Amino acid sequence: MRKILKSEFEIHPVGQGFFYSGKIETNNKNWNLVYDCGATGSNQKLNREINNLINSGFFTNNILDILVISHFDSDHINGLPKLLENVTVKNLFIPYYSEMDLLFVNFLFEILDSNTKIERTILVQGGELSKSGLEREVREFDGNKEFDSDLDIELGDFSSDFFEIDSNLNTNLFRLKNNKVGLQKEWEMDFYNLPLDNEEIKQFEQKIKNELIHEIEMKNNVVLSEEDKESLKNLVKFKGIGEIQEYLKSVVNKSSKEDLSNNSSLCLYHSPSRVIKRNHYSTFLMKESIFNIVEFSSRITSIKNGTLLTGDINLIFTKSLKNFPAKRWKNFNDYYSNKLGTIKFFFIPHHGSKKNWRKELLDYGKGGYFISSSGINNTHNHPNTEVIDDIVRNNGCLFLVNQESKIEYCINTFL
Repeated sequence: MRKILKSEFEIHPVGQGFFYSGKIETNNKNWNLVYDCGATGSNQKLNREINNLINSGFFTNNILDILVISHFDSDHINGLPKLLENVTVKNLFIPYYSEMDLLFVNFLFEILDSNTKIERTILVQGGELSKSGLEREVREFDGNKEFDSDLDIELGDFSSDFFEIDSNLNTNLFRLKNNKVGLQKEWEMDFYNLPLDNEEIKQFEQKIKNELIHEIEMKNNVVLSEEDKESLKNLVKFKGIGEIQEYLKSVVNKSSKEDLSNNSSLCLYHSPSRVIKRNHYSTFLMKESIFNIVEFSSRITSIKNGTLLTGDINLIFTKSLKNFPAKRWKNFNDYYSNKLGTIKFFFIPHHGSKKNWRKELLDYGKGGYFISSSGINNTHNHPNTEVIDDIVRNNGCLFLVNQESKIEYCINTFL
């Protein structure tokens, strides 16, 4: 009898935000995965979904194998403290550009429950996009098992004096070398972090520095030295990590569309490994409302069984990159173009915002499903009608997740 590897995933109905979870079965291990957990406005729907997930037995032995944070906006992370109460996270993946991101790691650890443990924090680095462009190296995963007998991952050491500002952080810090992770060679995960212009990173860091300098000098009636003003580490030490949490919270809640947090976003492609010879099928279930359930069952005879999660990635325009939008798109497309034809579930960037949409993205959902998560009657007009029109006019199949509807899908792989 052929063995079946089962996987099931859910886009939770939380309104304006994003909460994605999944369970993946490999040959002799069951894995669980969460990609973002947050929502704007009332947390009633978000808390309901978190409770439902916990009560479903999602956390075996209170363990979460893989947690991915696409970026640190409130509508993507504010549910994590409740979700991770008394949970041990084996592997946390976050985007990384500079030591500023470590400040947000400190913030994340500060707001989590004291009984939450994160064993490994893995930084997925983005390159620098300059006027000369960037040719990002794309390598096939080589199956290094040095760090975990079940997780195929190649990690490098990471050290930073800045990270020592909070001695209460109890995690091992690594960088992901080639952006690829395998689950016992039977499930593949491929991360992508958008290269940003070095000037854009510096501008965001300077914004944080200026705010900290102002607060320190005003509240303490002091004039900081130029050396202290230039050192983010010294500023945080001077103010104290515990005292900047409210400020960081305001940055997370009010980050503008031009901030680093929304211009970058950690993307994740995952699917059954291509090395497995398989005949598989998927069952697609959408709950349109509390009274109406529509189910699609189809047998997939091709390799179109992948998922591409894009967070709030911006491949279009920012003030600092106004001369280089094409290079942003080229880099993303060069990295993921080898996945074209394998993607069954494509998540539209930034809840279907027009400012994050490119018509070229139609190729990534072609022959599969386009999915957008947003709130009913949200003030941002997500998803934008022009985005919807582009998808529909090109015979795309679009499904909307909101506080009243959810999507569940599963992929069963026959060995």
